[in-house]
This record gives sequence, C-alpha cells and structure tokens, in this order.
Amino acid sequence: MPKPDDARTVLDSERFVPDGDSYQRPWHMSRYAFASRWALGRHVLDAGSGEGYGSFFLAQIARTVIGIDYAPIAVAHAQRTYQKANLSFHQTDLNRFEGFDGPFDVITCFEVIEHVDQHDRLLAGFRRRLRPGGVLILSTPNMLYHDTSGNPYHVSEVVPRVLRRQVASHFSRVRLFGQLDRDKVPREALKLVADPLYLRRRLARRTLFPSATSGAQRAQGPAMSPDPPKDLVFSRALVRTSPITVVLARV
Repeated sequence: MPKPDDARTVLDSERFVPDGDSYQRPWHMSRYAFASRWALGRHVLDAGSGEGYGSFFLAQIARTVIGIDYAPIAVAHAQRTYQKANLSFHQTDLNRFEGFDGPFDVITCFEVIEHVDQHDRLLAGFRRRLRPGGVLILSTPNMLYHDTSGNPYHVSEVVPRVLRRQVASHFSRVRLFGQLDRDKVPREALKLVADPLYLRRRLARRTLFPSATSGAQRAQGPAMSPDPPKDLVFSRALVRTSPITVVLARV
C-alpha cells in the first residue's frame, strides 16, 4: 500500500520536527548524540535526514555531512534552515538509492528503514558506500514493544532478531542496542528475568500501544504527550524490552 501523499508535501506528517512533540525530542536527539562518537572528523551520510536537525548536529564535529531525503519539502526546509560549509542536503529516494557513492566513514539512518520496503537493497547500498572500517548506525521501533500496524507511513516493520539477521547478511560485525529511559532500566530488567521469552508483552502490546493516529490527531499531540525522559541510555542487555532498536554495524 502506498504511503499518504502528504509524506512529500507536509513537513511534519511523516517525520519528527524539533519544534513539535517535546516527548519525542530527546529520543531523536540522543540517537545523533550516540552516533557522534564515530562521526568526529569523518565523512558522514545521513540517510533519511528529514527536517535536517540531526545532520546539522553531526556537522558540528564531522568533516563533511550529506543529508538525503525523498521529500522535496524536507530537503528545501533543511537547505534554508541549516547552513554550514561542510553540510549539504539533497533529494533522493532510498527505495532506489542512486548516487552519493562516497565512500563514507559513517552512515546514519534513524527511524527510516520501517518506511522503506526493500531492506536488503537498502542495506546493500549502505555497505557499498562505506569505506573499509566504516560504520552504519540505524534505528527503528521495536515491534516486540510497539504496535504501529495502523501507521500508514510504515511499510516494513521488523523485530530485533529479524533486523539483526538482515544487517548481518551485509556486515561482518553487528551489535544491537535498546534505547530506553534510564529510569525504566531496573523495571525492564526484572521483566526480562520474569518473562525471558517476552511472551506477556507480545500478547499485551496491542492494548498498551495503540496504532498511530491520523495527521489531525498528531497535530494535537504535544499538549497530550507524557513528560519527556530525562536521561536515555543504550543497552545491549535490554534490546527486546526497549522501545527502540539501534544497530551498530561495521564493514
């Protein structure tokens, strides 16, 4: 099923905007902070750069950053809003992924792969564009934790085990992390001990995490969002019980 037309024409329809949901802001920004330790002085490709805030963040420390997105409105906004000598934004569709051959030292791809239907083709393209020793860092919602089956912008969602297998078919070294609120680490660790196969959460997730809302409802989201987390962490032990799966893969 094709994605809604507004994905290309409305800036905040499919992508996070920093001035929007205050709850989501630290989740998105902390992923770029996580990636920054590999980006220092490096050539970076930010695949699915959206509004441009993350590419601009990395450009403060990277040698060069290229942000790419398929939506004309997102690319135009980023070009106007985020200007730096070592930063550029371009339009391209990751479902085809042509050009921008690099080679790059780092490729980031945050909350994008679930919007792309051909994971294998995308990952092969990332691998081909990375120089030896290069790093891919990507993230996606953990489908053991969420039910986003009603999100019209998500076309191919995966659980951590499947994601690891997909990435490992192209990269020799793959590590998975769970991104979660530090305050919830003890609780999630206890849940994992009590239910190692995570069966109770799988059965309950449709009630706990209802499907994504419409654009009109999302516009009212910030006022109704829970308090944002104060400190987010990346845990290798709590991948299955974390809301977001983060992958670190090396060539």
